[in-house]
Amino acid sequence: DEETLVAATAANVLSVFGNDAGILNSLIQVLEHDSYLVRANAAYSLGRIGSSAKAALPWLEQMANSDVNNNVQEIAREAIGKI
Repeated sequence: DEETLVAATAANVLSVFGNDAGILNSLIQVLEHDSYLVRANAAYSLGRIGSSAKAALPWLEQMANSDVNNNVQEIAREAIGKI
């Protein structure tokens, strides 16, 4: 739906603004969104932020091991590697 697409796009765009604490917290919260598309974009964005996103590692590790969507698991693993 449109709301999901907006949320997924927003999660992706947030990484452009860097490692602001508010942005990191927002992306971490979005990692638990119902939509796999939103979760995937948030994980990807955290990976783009890099080492400044270390606070997200526990959530990303959980996603990499147990997200119901295999693509989300893979994106989370890639993000962990970039962080």
